[in-house]
Amino acid sequence: MPVGQINYARSQAVADRMIRKGGMQAVLRRPGMADRPCSVLQMEFSPMERMGKPILAIQLVNPTDRKFIVSTIVPGAGGTLIAPDAEQDALVTFVQPPGSPPVQHEVLRIVAPVGKSALADVVVFWRLTVRR
Repeated sequence: MPVGQINYARSQAVADRMIRKGGMQAVLRRPGMADRPCSVLQMEFSPMERMGKPILAIQLVNPTDRKFIVSTIVPGAGGTLIAPDAEQDALVTFVQPPGSPPVQHEVLRIVAPVGKSALADVVVFWRLTVRR
């Protein structure tokens, strides 16, 4: 690879590894579709976001909102996860540590447009703002 070129697949793999290491398995649920397994990591809102001064956000943060980042790689199967849709999808989390079978913990509505972190429009991970 020539100097200065970005390895997009490697960037996605690094983000996926970090999300899986510190996060948990969840599913994106959409009516009429099978649940889509995903790896998620809960993040904290910055103090500026909490005080109502959004940084790169369109709307103010509700105190009950939570923020997750979602890997673009399907856990265990590889391949690319179908992008979350704020209007149709919900994020479903499971009781931790997960049992066999996993026990559903929460169904969280996506309450803001889905954000993305991308390199040259290749998505590395998505950002979700959710509410119970």
